[in-house]
Amino acid sequence: MDDFLANYPAALSCAVTLDNRIMSDIANLSLSANISAAYRDLLALNLRQTLGAIELTTSKLPNGKWAGIGDVRAFMKDVGNSRCVLNMSCLLQPSS
Repeated sequence: MDDFLANYPAALSCAVTLDNRIMSDIANLSLSANISAAYRDLLALNLRQTLGAIELTTSKLPNGKWAGIGDVRAFMKDVGNSRCVLNMSCLLQPSS
């Protein structure tokens, strides 16, 4: 988090670039496939929600530094009723 906050302008620039690329790719796709504007907007929204549902984590080493890219984990948000990340009660339900 500290690195993100220290490099916020660069992170914002990357986010805007990604968003512009998404919209550009969808616009190019819609021209070649004759996709409606409403479907384009829905596709862009869906992609943003998918990316927003992924939580990337890394651990701290005993010396207090971050482990870095060698220890990155990705978790998908549970978009069901619980709204939890990696809801183990859903994954490991007891058999009846």
